[in-house]
Amino acid sequence: MPNINKKMIGLIIFLALIILAIGFILIKYIKNPKISPNIPVSNSPSYLSVSIPSVDKIENILENPKFKEMRNIQTFFEPVKVSEKGKVNPFMPFPKKEVKQP
Repeated sequence: MPNINKKMIGLIIFLALIILAIGFILIKYIKNPKISPNIPVSNSPSYLSVSIPSVDKIENILENPKFKEMRNIQTFFEPVKVSEKGKVNPFMPFPKKEVKQP
């Protein structure tokens, strides 16, 4: 049997404890995914979990004088300029031009 000194035994025990700790943490997060930090619980967006306010509450906000004092500082969207460039249907092929032969 090879000669194993105390440093090697301590190193083996230390590595075994690290592996056991990682395994324990993984098993804990797999059993209860709600406490895991980066695993999503569902695929739905978080804003869907918030309840929609009632119509009375929205009307109360809109009738608030502070809300009426608000003014638009800048446009949120740039206006779309409509022009007649391109095709009506982008998936429609270009019409073939017939060339008359003399």
